[in-house]
Amino acid sequence: MNKTILILGLFTLSFSYHAQNTEPCSQVKKQKEYLEAHPELKDQFLKNQEDLEKFTKQFIANSSRQSGSCQFVIPVVFHILHDNGPENISDQQVHDAIKLLNQNFNGLNPDTVSVVPEFKSIVGNAGIEFRLATLDPSGNPTTGITRDQFTSGTQPNIQGIQWPRHMYMNVYTADNLGQGVGGFTYLPGTVGPMDDAIFVLYNTLQGTTLTHEVGHWLNLMHNWGWSNDPGQASNCNMDDQVQDTPETIGWTTCNLSGTSCGSLDNVQNYMEYSFCTNMFTQGQADRMIAALNSTIADRNNLWAPSNLSATGVDQLTAVDFSSNFTVICRNNYVQYYDESTFGQC
Repeated sequence: MNKTILILGLFTLSFSYHAQNTEPCSQVKKQKEYLEAHPELKDQFLKNQEDLEKFTKQFIANSSRQSGSCQFVIPVVFHILHDNGPENISDQQVHDAIKLLNQNFNGLNPDTVSVVPEFKSIVGNAGIEFRLATLDPSGNPTTGITRDQFTSGTQPNIQGIQWPRHMYMNVYTADNLGQGVGGFTYLPGTVGPMDDAIFVLYNTLQGTTLTHEVGHWLNLMHNWGWSNDPGQASNCNMDDQVQDTPETIGWTTCNLSGTSCGSLDNVQNYMEYSFCTNMFTQGQADRMIAALNSTIADRNNLWAPSNLSATGVDQLTAVDFSSNFTVICRNNYVQYYDESTFGQC
């Protein structure tokens, strides 16, 4: 499959987005708004993207990484923005979200059994583990969860509460990200350090919104390319720069037999808008790993041993597991799940 549309098209495309009430992801829209607000940074962002794309292609071509190994540990901090309402989510909800991330990024989510046969052989395992920080930027103990009060219904202002991006993946939850926005983030190198974060609505954490946004944060595009508008025939002419994801117009429904651009669509991909997403591909995993090895946006420092120590995520602190059954019949199988504080990939 020829891949001809450069990522640099981000800055030259005519942007459009849903006229509906909700947008599962507003990455493209928010990226455009950020660039319009900071035109003086355009040349640097262009160079960052060009350099990262060249690095990614060379890294993947030369990579001999074995899938299935937990090579990349990412310290995480959740910033809960709330007004003492339901958006002030519990610590347990955050822990559940981290568990879900670790399953989804390593092909351990139970619903991979429903991946259509044509794509089962390319389900991606990125070898990434997300861990809540236990030390803050000053070296003080933390749960990896902060709470800041904001007036309910207002869009979050993160200035002054962002933790350094070269040490942590910053995740913000709130009850309002703009009209109908479910989540958004920015590609590596296309935003200033103090704005480099992931934003999700508080009530989406138990779904795949966060997985989708972390994919963007690790340099994945939507499967249909640079548009927030899936379903358009013109999307067949765009590209996501991943070899094993078929060209597609993009989906908001779960049509597992869709062939929108002449071949079977990977409708179940996390970078789609469909409601049945359950996989990354191996090519997407490789692209994310390339982003973690690049100096662009400090992603390569996150998993450095010195940073793991500085953020307190370098030690396994509690070992635990659970199972899908506690009583079964003879010759049936039990699925065990790693519930350890760390060590989930």
